[in-house]
Amino acid sequence: MFCVSIMYPNTPSSTFNLKHYLETHMPLGIGLLERHAGMVPQRIEVQTPGPAPDGAAAPYHCICNLYFEHQADVEKFAQLLQNEVAARLLQADWPNYTAAAPVAQFGICRTLDAKALAAAGQPLIEAALRNAGT
Repeated sequence: MFCVSIMYPNTPSSTFNLKHYLETHMPLGIGLLERHAGMVPQRIEVQTPGPAPDGAAAPYHCICNLYFEHQADVEKFAQLLQNEVAARLLQADWPNYTAAAPVAQFGICRTLDAKALAAAGQPLIEAALRNAGT
């Protein structure tokens, strides 16, 4: 699975209108992707900050993860801003929800089994405790 993460930095001078992002910008962007590239992501997740355990401000206002089955689909997504009409429409909408310049990261996503990892970790913990003499 391939993933594109679009992150909007939380700076002292930046704001983020999540309602506009979810109700206008995302439908606009995904609609343009379908119209110009003939496909949409398999899954989209939008993460917004919750309360941090230490009370610190979140580094990002919002992180949007778009998941694609094929690398070719990621490339089609990346080329969307090369399309004059799509670029103009998307860029015109950005000031409506933030002035923060987004940061994009392209990657490969792996789903891990948390229970299997915890089980595999138990012998490692025991060995580390024995080696530490505790």
